[in-house]
Amino acid sequence: HLSLRRQRQMCIRDQIENNATEMLSRVPGNAFMIISGSNLRRMWSDYVKGAAANPVAPINPEAFRKTVKTLTDMNLDQEFINWMAGEYSLSLLPIPKDKEQLEKFSAGFVFMVKASDRLAAEESLKKLDEAMKKKEFEVGEAFARGKPVIKWTSPFGGFTVIRGWLNGNVVFFTLGGSVENQILSAPTNSMAKSAVLQETLPLEQESFNGNFFIDISRTFNPKNLSLPQLPANQKVWVDGMESIGSVSYTHLRAHETKANLVCR
Repeated sequence: HLSLRRQRQMCIRDQIENNATEMLSRVPGNAFMIISGSNLRRMWSDYVKGAAANPVAPINPEAFRKTVKTLTDMNLDQEFINWMAGEYSLSLLPIPKDKEQLEKFSAGFVFMVKASDRLAAEESLKKLDEAMKKKEFEVGEAFARGKPVIKWTSPFGGFTVIRGWLNGNVVFFTLGGSVENQILSAPTNSMAKSAVLQETLPLEQESFNGNFFIDISRTFNPKNLSLPQLPANQKVWVDGMESIGSVSYTHLRAHETKANLVCR
């Protein structure tokens, strides 16, 4: 149990943090998509409160908690969210065309979050590894760019998950294609240096609480990703956005409902 003083300190940090730029520097600039924010624990807390009054919320918090409990026998809030009071991101990265895995996956997801309690995080992750073993995943140590990682391989080798640590107490998970090598070292050309983002919302002048970016022309290009074809009435919107550059970027400020959406 946390002391009252520590709980107050954590609460204050959750309230005043309004900076979501570090993850942009960790994600390669070739990302198809990225969602990032300044504090995952705070975001989840706000989302749960909002979902209670929104019957059409995309994710039902209680159902999600039950799913995590069923799959891992772990408590989502206490064993995961509790140590995730730092920046986070979810991105979709392409696999270089010279990779052998390209025949199976053309892209891979990367989830990163800065742990606010490293010891609690390590304890939960070890417990998660054991849970995956019980689900008949092959779990073992591996190396990527000379750095130790943990690799999960699903039954029959359907897909793999790789998790590990980056500098700054950032834990990462990859799913799908082999993209871990793109984030193990700080990318030379990151999303933080993206010309589109710089022109839209100069990072050095703005405080970000959350970011959303998707390169629609590349994401919906069948040469890059094998996505299901959109219905004709929805494809019209995608085609329209392609005609103006097909890049969208959402900037959300903390404690505000205002969102600036710029499409190109």
